[in-house]
Amino acid sequence: MQKTNFKTRLLALLTAAFMVVVSIPFAAFADDAVMTINFYVDSQPVGSDSFKQEYGTWTLRDALEDDSVIPEGKELTGWVPLGHSEVTLKPGTSYSWDELSQYAQGGTLTLDAVFEAPKPATKPVYVSYILESGEPLANATEQIEMENGATTFSTSLLKKVPAGYELCETGDVYIGTNDTVNVKVRKIKKPAKVVYVSYILESGKPLADAIEQIELENGATTFSTSLLKKVPAGYELCETGDVYIGTNDTVNVKVRKIKKPEVSLTKIKMIFTKADGATSVFATGELTAASEWYVLPDAAGVINLTASEKLTGWTLFQNGAKYAAGEKVTFESLKELAGKNVDKDGVAYLNFHADLKTDVELKNITIKYVEDKDGAQEDVAAPQNNFTAKDEFTILTDNLYDGKVPAGKKLIGWQYKNGGNTTNFVKGEHVKFDTLKALLNGNWDNEGNAWVTLTPVFQDVKSENGNSSSGSSSSSSSNSSSSSNKTTTASNEKQVVKAAAAPANTTKVLPKTGASNVAPLLGGSLAVVALLMGYGVYSLVLRKKD
Repeated sequence: MQKTNFKTRLLALLTAAFMVVVSIPFAAFADDAVMTINFYVDSQPVGSDSFKQEYGTWTLRDALEDDSVIPEGKELTGWVPLGHSEVTLKPGTSYSWDELSQYAQGGTLTLDAVFEAPKPATKPVYVSYILESGEPLANATEQIEMENGATTFSTSLLKKVPAGYELCETGDVYIGTNDTVNVKVRKIKKPAKVVYVSYILESGKPLADAIEQIELENGATTFSTSLLKKVPAGYELCETGDVYIGTNDTVNVKVRKIKKPEVSLTKIKMIFTKADGATSVFATGELTAASEWYVLPDAAGVINLTASEKLTGWTLFQNGAKYAAGEKVTFESLKELAGKNVDKDGVAYLNFHADLKTDVELKNITIKYVEDKDGAQEDVAAPQNNFTAKDEFTILTDNLYDGKVPAGKKLIGWQYKNGGNTTNFVKGEHVKFDTLKALLNGNWDNEGNAWVTLTPVFQDVKSENGNSSSGSSSSSSSNSSSSSNKTTTASNEKQVVKAAAAPANTTKVLPKTGASNVAPLLGGSLAVVALLMGYGVYSLVLRKKD
């Protein structure tokens, strides 16, 4: 082996060192993650910062470069990250890389400024509670906050008045420029004796939940019934005056039912209104025992009718009795209807509702098919509109909306209900205009429009074996549902497995910063290659073979 001289040996060593140094910036670059922080006010940019991960923490701005963007009378109180309205970061607070990167998007953190009106400056005031004599109470102090410059405060601010004491005076307390003040209190005077009064009947039977608590001076052996404020409703004291209790703290007080004086009917007042009873009082009248009769109003000069309306009579609200317009009634004929509904003056009131008939010709009938139930009714089939007198007949529908036929049932017809009367039709029946008109009994509006509401009539469906098919239908539905559930479950499980599998050969991304781990791998690889190349050069130069 041939030896090398000193210069050749030095050259090889320097070449190897150079290769290693060249690789160092790549390795350093691998750890140099950077986050851009952009600041906004009302969607307008007001500055930006650059936060390198190597810094460790970053202090958010607590002031703006341009104060003109700050709303008048307000100050900067926080920063809200974009997409995280529930989070408010505090200005002037230092945050770690991990704390801020969770709100970053693609290596950029966008922050919107929050402004609030500054809280008024306050000063503490120390309140000492003392007795009226001026003697202080032990451990009886309280601290309150007042605005700077205030010279008085309201006693409503005081929340720690000593237990068993009350303020001697309420209202405003003057303090001037001081920060301490004395407030006088006194002991709350309580009655020395509590007595429980039980209300009982004259027979001695107690009344349920009829107990009252009263307070007496110490040593009192009697009390006046004027102190009793909770005598049961509908009852009165059997005796009034002083009640003896001696040294006891309980006592029974007898009461009796208040007898209402019998009031005789002396007058019947009549009120005549529209059918709803809530509008347009047409007339009033009255009868007394001395009256011979009263003529119920007719249309003339009493009721303002339209050209198509006609007054046919009156219906008594109390019992539904019918009276003709212009009919004569007497005190005796209405006396029984008034019953015991008599006021203290012996007056009873009877309400009559007008029966109006319209002479408007019926022009259109709309047939509605609805559910057979009380309350809000949904349509079970499409309505038939504009059935007119020109039409000889209409065909009742034989189809219902999907899902409106109960399981195990079939539609066989329709039913019209009018009070206690019903009229039945077969599904698909040809129904004449005049047939429906007769059912309406003159009940149509002033435009000649009327509505006939029909409800479905169902019948059980029988299977070949004589049993209802509803059970079979239910079973089929159950099996179908079970199958559907299984399919859904299998689908969900398949989706979970698919979601759990990570894509191959993907680049690992740092948390919400946009930086990847490619740089560390590249830098490290280059460092290793450089070392190997340096060593190779060194070996070839220093140990050349013969």
